[in-house]
Amino acid sequence: MTKETQALEKNQTWELVQLPEGNKPVGCIKHKPNGFIDRYKARLVAQGFTQTYGIDYQETFAQMAKINTIQVLLSLAKNFNSPLHQYDVKNAFLQGDLHEEVYTSLPPGHNAHNDASVSNVVHTLLLKRKNGKLIALIIYVDDMIVTGDDLDEIGKLKGYLASEFNMKDLGGLKYFLGIEVTHSEQGIFLSQRKYVLDLLKETDMLGCELIVTPIKQNHGLEECPHQVPTDKEQYQRLVDSLIYLSHPRSDIAYAVVSLSSAEAEYRAMVKGVCELIWLKRLMGELGFPTKDTLKLYCDNQSTIKIAENPIRHDRTKHVEIHQNFIYEKLEEKIIEVPYVKTTEQLENMFTKAVSNQAFTDSLVKLSISNIYAPS
Repeated sequence: MTKETQALEKNQTWELVQLPEGNKPVGCIKHKPNGFIDRYKARLVAQGFTQTYGIDYQETFAQMAKINTIQVLLSLAKNFNSPLHQYDVKNAFLQGDLHEEVYTSLPPGHNAHNDASVSNVVHTLLLKRKNGKLIALIIYVDDMIVTGDDLDEIGKLKGYLASEFNMKDLGGLKYFLGIEVTHSEQGIFLSQRKYVLDLLKETDMLGCELIVTPIKQNHGLEECPHQVPTDKEQYQRLVDSLIYLSHPRSDIAYAVVSLSSAEAEYRAMVKGVCELIWLKRLMGELGFPTKDTLKLYCDNQSTIKIAENPIRHDRTKHVEIHQNFIYEKLEEKIIEVPYVKTTEQLENMFTKAVSNQAFTDSLVKLSISNIYAPS
């Protein structure tokens, strides 16, 4: 805390005064992966006037990298044996004058008197190429990851950042955004064990029984007339937490998309095409361009016919914009939609309840495993 306070004083971010009567301080605590307190932090957030009280008034906004981008960089680092460095800005300060008075309190026990170019695809990704080599820096609020095959430039970047900001070198990437990163000869493993345990503790479900699949086969809805009404805010926080949890754990990203509806599959196909095009552009910026046609496998013949036939049918007239989008990409040879048997469709685990064996087989294909399981 002393170093952080000195950094704030150096940048003239604040001045230490007595808290006026009637005001309340703001702050937060940062924890280590094992749950112990790492340090106390002061976090100042400007809430925009466009927010509405009772709807999104409590939401905060900051520059955040797309989780998929981080996963791509981790994959490249492993495949090319590139180092992964993690840095943290000791204080993320405002780049402008604040006309309102904002007060924050120091943590208990602290004595205040102690002495590149930006990616066009991902705006929080900065790239630098030199002599055929590449370094990449990805930013998530005030945390950043640096990787690449140019060790000299990485060292220079570290020195430059330290001269401009008060940085903390966290060494090799081990813990980032609630995700534990483990390195081995088999690859880089991402785990959210602590995140899950904290979530279970918050919802009083530490003693719950384990299940093999996210949802049982042949499940049905149940009416509970005497059930206590759900806490709306707690429910929304839980949904947000589960959505974040599903980023590295795609096996729990249950989507409840109707397979009997060609329209639902077609809309899912649009999202898949957008993701493929985004990934292709990102890989191109990272120095891995591809001219190969992207394959998006589909197990619904009706959906494939709709994609390949530009004629508007009565049952698909309300998805005309999506239809033109996919047909355009097919004509440009950017994508193709080959048919895959339903029994071999990996996406089934995301769209319906499947057997334990089918679910386990899908986990293997997705490289999802339990690193804490006894060997």
